[in-house]
Amino acid sequence: MNLVIKMFDNYSLGNRVTALRQMAGFSQEKLAELAELSTEYVSQIERGMKSPTVRSIQKICNAVGVELSDFFAESFEHSDILDAQIKAKLKSKTSAEKAIILKQIELFEQYKSIE
Repeated sequence: MNLVIKMFDNYSLGNRVTALRQMAGFSQEKLAELAELSTEYVSQIERGMKSPTVRSIQKICNAVGVELSDFFAESFEHSDILDAQIKAKLKSKTSAEKAIILKQIELFEQYKSIE
């Protein structure tokens, strides 16, 4: 999936929130709960009816595991979202856990090269 959304106005901002929410697999209700926002407010943002504060966008980014700076990048692709989510998950891991994850990635790469 190659999604590129450019930032221009509230409608584009709402599209960005919608895309991030859908890629994270969240309903509006789930995103609102995780971001500590009302479902109505999330819906209004997505429809371009409300102009969210940077604080609200930060909460949404935290909920989907994306950096705020990435959210405001001129274009943002699905692979960028996955990279940001992986990076966010890795922050809380110990060095030993990161080593295990790296080993799993290396094993996966070896498996893929065999196919």
